[in-house]
Amino acid sequence: CKNDLDKFCYICGEYIPQKQKVPITQNIKTCYFHIEYSYFNIEIKSLNKPWVPHTICTTC
Repeated sequence: CKNDLDKFCYICGEYIPQKQKVPITQNIKTCYFHIEYSYFNIEIKSLNKPWVPHTICTTC
């Protein structure tokens, strides 16, 4: 991919301006797992892959 994937949110997929980027930390993974996995069976995974965004937006 020619575009930098860290310009997009892992959760919503929207473009993220530099000021609104937040790296995915263990705390975010834990909170997201408890909220999203319990409702939608979605979890943050595959972060070691180069095609996966490693940031989220401040909205998410």
